[in-house]
Amino acid sequence: AGLVKFQFRGGVNAGIFVMKRTLVLSDVVSSGGANAAVEVEEIAGEIVKYATNRGAYVLNHLGSLQSSKFIRGDNDKSTGDQAFKVNVPVTVVVAMDGRGDHAARAPEGFAATGESIGFDHGSGGTSRYFLMPLYAKDFDAGLVKFQFRGGVNAGIFVMKRTLVLSDV
Repeated sequence: AGLVKFQFRGGVNAGIFVMKRTLVLSDVVSSGGANAAVEVEEIAGEIVKYATNRGAYVLNHLGSLQSSKFIRGDNDKSTGDQAFKVNVPVTVVVAMDGRGDHAARAPEGFAATGESIGFDHGSGGTSRYFLMPLYAKDFDAGLVKFQFRGGVNAGIFVMKRTLVLSDV
């Protein structure tokens, strides 16, 4: 990321193309209370299964998170490492359990976005449904690592940072 600058060696007819790169996550670690299996799924709809160690729990109303990668793991995230490697700069978005003090448990440096998604225990009743406020932070390509500041139900989404061409 940064300024790209070059000169042609004389008069030439040329096209300049900026290629997009596909986001790849590797070496994914998601610490949780039960050390549940970890999976990565690309968001391609309005609903995604929440945890590998829970049945019908789902996250929904995922509009702004389309095409992001969802890290599915333990229902209860711990204060241990949430870590992975990425090949491009990313924005990490965490969805925090809205029933408690989510701001106090959000990872250090993550800022509230003002958006929320839904959490549904799968029972069909409104008493088992709540909102999860979103917090976000940008990271460079390479190792991404952060910790929640308390045990919490949380979802982790990873998306490519938007390509911005300035001073063209």
